[in-house]
Amino acid sequence: MTETVRIFALGGLDEDGKNLYVLEAGNDIFIIEAGAKYPDSSKPGIDFIIANYDYLLKNKDRVRAYIITHGPR
Repeated sequence: MTETVRIFALGGLDEDGKNLYVLEAGNDIFIIEAGAKYPDSSKPGIDFIIANYDYLLKNKDRVRAYIITHGPR
């Protein structure tokens, strides 16, 4: 039996912050990083900028772990 492994980004590509990576092994999902960043002065009134979580919400029963590699600076 061959188990499929997929790794893809839901945010953070080609930008500073908003990193959110997904590792799928078989039917299990592992989330790497938080997918959030703090806005700059051009976005007043916004507390956080977040990645698109729609895929994770649709598959929340498959999520097995949330891995945070480091904290904010």
